[in-house]
Amino acid sequence: MKFLNTEIRKFSFCGFAWTFTFINFTAFIVSRNQFWLTHPGQAWLAAGATENRTSLASEFARDLSCYQPQTCLRSGASFISQPLITITTKFAELVTVDLNFEQRSFIILFIGLLWRITCVAILFISIKFLLETLNSTLRLFNLTLLLLGGLPLWALGKILTNLPFGFDDVFILRANEAFYFMSFQDLMFYDFGFIAIIPGTMALLSKNHKILHLKMTQYLVLGFFVSMFYEVFVPLVIVSLCIFSWRTTKKIYPKILMMLVGQLIWTLLRAYTVRFLEPSDPSSPYFKDTSLIEVLRVFRLDGIETQYRSLGSVFVQYALLIFLASCSAIIFSLLTVFQSPRKTLITQPTDTTLIAMSSVLAPTVLITIGTYLTPRLVEVGRQSVGLTVAVVIYSFAMTESLRSKVLTKRQRANKNNG
Repeated sequence: MKFLNTEIRKFSFCGFAWTFTFINFTAFIVSRNQFWLTHPGQAWLAAGATENRTSLASEFARDLSCYQPQTCLRSGASFISQPLITITTKFAELVTVDLNFEQRSFIILFIGLLWRITCVAILFISIKFLLETLNSTLRLFNLTLLLLGGLPLWALGKILTNLPFGFDDVFILRANEAFYFMSFQDLMFYDFGFIAIIPGTMALLSKNHKILHLKMTQYLVLGFFVSMFYEVFVPLVIVSLCIFSWRTTKKIYPKILMMLVGQLIWTLLRAYTVRFLEPSDPSSPYFKDTSLIEVLRVFRLDGIETQYRSLGSVFVQYALLIFLASCSAIIFSLLTVFQSPRKTLITQPTDTTLIAMSSVLAPTVLITIGTYLTPRLVEVGRQSVGLTVAVVIYSFAMTESLRSKVLTKRQRANKNNG
C-alpha cells in the first residue's frame, strides 16, 4: 500500500507539472501575441505605412514583400510558413465549397501558431539536452515562459515606481508605460528565433565539438541558414564559437568567419527575390523600384530611434531584466520537486556545458544591450527576450552546479564522519 501511495503521489505531481506547463505556455502565447490573435488576417495593419491595406495577408507575406527596412532580413520562417499557408489554402479550397474570410484567417493564424510552438519546443528540447533531468528541465522551462510572458518585470516596475521616494506623477506615468511596453509588447515571428537560437546554440556547443572543425563550405552554409532567421544571429553565433573555441582549445579558427560570406549570399538572394513579389506590381499602391541596389538600400538598419533622453530608461529596464532573470533562476533552482529531501537529485552540468552557456551569454548581452542603447524603438521591448533566455539558463545551471558540489562535499563529510 505504501508503494501504491508513493506512485499515486508521484503521478499526481507529474500530472500537475505538465498541466501547469501547458497553461503557462498558453498564457505566454496569448500575452505576447495579442495583435496576431485578434487580427490574424490583417498583419499589414501592424505597420503604420500600410494601414490602408485591406487584402488578406499573413505576417509572413508582409515580411517577404519587404515594405520596411526592418522586415527584410528576418525571413527564414516566412519561406517556410508562407508556402505552407498558400498550399493549405489551395487544398482547403478543393474540399470546401466556398472558403470564406474567417476560414482563410484561421489557416494563417494556425500556421503562425505552429511556428511559435516550434520555437518554444526547441527551447524545451535544448534545455533538456543541457540539464538532462526532466525535473530541472520543467522548472527552468516554466520559469523562462513566466519571465517571457512579461508579468514579473511589469510587477517589479510597479513596485519600484510606487516606492515612497517622492517621484512626480509625470515620471511615474512614463515609467509605468515603459515597463508595460517592455513587458507585453507583441512578439513578431522572428523574435521567437531568439527563443530557439540561443538555447539551441548552447546545446550544440555543449554536446557536439565537431562544430569547431567544420569545413569552410560548411561554415558558409551554416551562416546562410542562420542569417535567414535574423541578421544579428550570425555575429552572435560567430562570437559564441570563437569564445567557446578559445576557452576549450586555446585556438580560434579563422574559417568560422566564412559564416559572414553565407550571410552576404543570403542578403543578395533575399534582395533579388523582392522583384517577384507585390512591390514589383505596377497596379499595387506599394509599387517601387525593386532593382537589387534599391532593395539593398532598404536593407539598412534605419528605423525609429529612441530619443537620447530615453537611453537611461532603456538601460535601467535591461538592468532590472537581468537582475530579475538571474534572481528568479537561483530561486527556482533551489526549489526541488518530485523527490524527498533524502533522495534529492540535483543536476550537475559539466564544465563544457557551463562554458558553452557562458560563451553564448556573453555575446548575447553585448549585442543586445550594445545595439539597443542606440535602439530602434520597436525592437527594445521585443528582443529583450533573447537576453532573458540567455541569463536565466546560465544562472539556473550555475546554481544547480554549485548546489551539486555542496551536496557532494556534505555527503563525503558525512561518510567520513560515519
